[in-house]
Amino acid sequence: PPADTRLSASQLEAVRQVLSSTDRVTLMRGAAGTGKTTVLAECVRRMEAAGRYVVVLAPTAHAARSGLRREGFLSADTVARFLTD
Repeated sequence: PPADTRLSASQLEAVRQVLSSTDRVTLMRGAAGTGKTTVLAECVRRMEAAGRYVVVLAPTAHAARSGLRREGFLSADTVARFLTD
C-alpha cells in the first residue's frame, strides 16, 4: 500500500525500520505527541495488507485502554495479560 502522506520524514523512517526488521517483536517508544500511534497505525495497516497477524500491546492498562483502544486498536492489551492468558 502507498505511504500515508500525513507522516513526517522521521515517521516514515520509523515505518521503514519496523517493516524491514526480521524481528518477530518490535518495541516503539517516544515522548508524548511524537507520533507513535500514527506510526503504529501505518505499520499495522501495511502488515495486515500483506496478510500478517499483528498483536498490539502496551505496558499499562491505561495506555492500552485509554490510548490504543481509543485510537482504533480495539484488541490492544497489556504485555502482562498477553503473557499470562
